[in-house]
Amino acid sequence: MKKGSVLGFLKDNYLIILIFIVGVIPRFYDLGGESVWYDEAVSITVSKLGFADIIKWVFDNPAETNPPFYYMILSFWVPVFGDSEFIARVPSAVLGSLSIFAVYAVGKLLYNKKTGLVAALILATSVFHIRYAQEARGYTLMVCLMLVSYYCLLQLTIKNRTMYAAAYVASTALLVYTHYYGVMIILAQNIFCLTLLIKYKKIGELGIGGWFKLQVITALFLLPCFVFLAVIALKIQKGFWISEPTSEDIWQYFTIYSGSIYLLILFLAFSLYSVIGLRKVKDSKRAKKSLGPASERPGALGISQGWRLYMLLLWMLVPVVVPFLISLVSSPILIFRYTIGASLAFYLLASNGIGNMNNRWPILAAAGLIVLFSYFNISAYYKTVGKHQWREVMSHIESNARSGDVIVVSPIYERITAAYYNRRKDIKIVPLVKTFPSFEGLGDGNIWFVFHAHPESRKNTREGLGQKYTINEMSYYKLDLFQLREK
Repeated sequence: MKKGSVLGFLKDNYLIILIFIVGVIPRFYDLGGESVWYDEAVSITVSKLGFADIIKWVFDNPAETNPPFYYMILSFWVPVFGDSEFIARVPSAVLGSLSIFAVYAVGKLLYNKKTGLVAALILATSVFHIRYAQEARGYTLMVCLMLVSYYCLLQLTIKNRTMYAAAYVASTALLVYTHYYGVMIILAQNIFCLTLLIKYKKIGELGIGGWFKLQVITALFLLPCFVFLAVIALKIQKGFWISEPTSEDIWQYFTIYSGSIYLLILFLAFSLYSVIGLRKVKDSKRAKKSLGPASERPGALGISQGWRLYMLLLWMLVPVVVPFLISLVSSPILIFRYTIGASLAFYLLASNGIGNMNNRWPILAAAGLIVLFSYFNISAYYKTVGKHQWREVMSHIESNARSGDVIVVSPIYERITAAYYNRRKDIKIVPLVKTFPSFEGLGDGNIWFVFHAHPESRKNTREGLGQKYTINEMSYYKLDLFQLREK
């Protein structure tokens, strides 16, 4: 690239580059600062298996409800670079950072450059997304694939090109192979496209045949995944740990997406402004024309402003409302982190409201408020312990345990987290025995009992074990440690 070209590129894109840097810093800062928790320990452990064993794990483990794609990506990373907290989280941090560029591209294509920049700023400084960029799970992979899927869909409304069709199929299929909530995105896209097809017989340059072909090819790629989804559905029906949601939870989800009640109010206000300030095409006849030749369309896209709003609303609501309704009539499946994709549409909607302001000073003021409130959120995030302190617990045990001591963990599934941190081969990790509160048959050494912290369970454990054992209690975030020695 020539010097002039580089300078021209920087001149045109310096703002998104600055926003990207602003977003990268908090995603990598103190990346290994907290312990891994159970879900991350599962990711790291499963990533050390071969492909066939990863698939077997997904099928056989009753608690596993994730398709295998993220584990497969991590299986290329962990065996080569290591399994420390920092290293295991790097792919998530990288994908979370790349999502900033992706949401900018979607916002710019959907509306304009201002909208793309504001959406990128919101995502870059979102404590919600920073949190999951610092976790060895597949949520930032979901975000990236989702944005690529929507970007390609929007490009296909401009021109039905093979490159975008292939990228759409690949990103959409891999989204479902990453998490079963990817089905909700396919549902939202199909509701949107079918509505347009019924009304106008085409989606921009993409006709009925083109869209049908895309969905058939995507479905063919997803045939193996349908088996995973069926197995996951059976596991959930047998009983799952998620509690039944309430209508208040949905409001709470949008507060979580925003990071604080102040940002929620700000985003809702600008989302409302985006709706109120919607510039309709003159009449329904003109709207119909907007789906015709490129020269007659409003802007680059083959869909009008009203249909863009409709697309965002479906993107925002379907991943939340549909699982909510399913949870009311069947086993609950709704949890806020699974709906992370809905936050992207919310950010884009608010960004369009900000971008609709013609004067630069109100836009800068809105951007300043977003950065200010987000700074407080991010600062509080780094000052607060958010994950179970397994590293600290196991470090204390390993520093003080004698050879032959036993670690007992409760609940039983936490053995995988304890094993991740256990470096001593002379200490066994065992599940809670059926004879609790007695620990017979575990030898004469110390018993290190680790369980999820709760005042009631702490009290009951103390009362149940106090008569037979001398207890040395230690409390950590979300974990209690009892050192037990027979009297």
